Amino acid sequence: METIAASRKEAIDTGARLYQGGPCKMGHAGIRYVGNKACRECTRLNDLMRRRLASDAEIEAERKRKREVARAMNPAKRLERDRAYRARNAERIRQQKATYEQRDPNGTVARKRAKKEAERNRKALSRRAKAAARSIVNSLLREHRQWEMGRRYDGSKKARRRMRERDASGGMHTPEQAARLLESQGGRCAYCGASGRLQKDHKRALADPLQPGTNAIANIQWLCKPCNTFKAITPDHEYRATRGIPTITPWDAGGRAIWAGILLA
Repeated sequence: METIAASRKEAIDTGARLYQGGPCKMGHAGIRYVGNKACRECTRLNDLMRRRLASDAEIEAERKRKREVARAMNPAKRLERDRAYRARNAERIRQQKATYEQRDPNGTVARKRAKKEAERNRKALSRRAKAAARSIVNSLLREHRQWEMGRRYDGSKKARRRMRERDASGGMHTPEQAARLLESQGGRCAYCGASGRLQKDHKRALADPLQPGTNAIANIQWLCKPCNTFKAITPDHEYRATRGIPTITPWDAGGRAIWAGILLA
């Protein structure tokens, strides 16, 4: 009887041809050759099949093991082969199913078929519902992106228009001049006397279609946001006349408007 070493290294050291390794992919016992590490049983069966000396049972068992290994190692390829086989032999498969159904008196096949059909319908409905939900979400995201792009475009367009108007108006003022003007107003709105965050306003708007104003300090005043919004592009003297606001607002030592009792209509 041929000696089988416990490991490949031991087989090399002792000069043995076989050693005890792990099981092969076909599931045979782990006796392997030292030279190529091949499974002894696989080598024997392949040699017998080449010589046509193996029995039909051995050949069929070996082919079955190879098919199982191939299916486990590459399921996608096996699935594609199964589909191709069903497409080539569709009529034969239908005849086999009809014969099987005739031999099934209890309707087991019909129940299984109905169950599979219901499962397919449920999955299809779930896919359609998910697709509809994705479509709605994508539509909302698309609308939001369009709204964002439009808002950014409008904002940039408005900023560019304002820059063009300031450049075309002529005149300019420095931040120090604007700060001194705010101090002269007592840190309050030139119309209502409100304090807090104020905005620079052009007494005659740069966008006035009849007579555009300039960006000089003489055309600047500080207003609160409501007054600036209500005034819009109305010239200063017209807005003051409409609201009953004095042309020149007097301030006391405490930074309060003397006419503070006047309320805007």
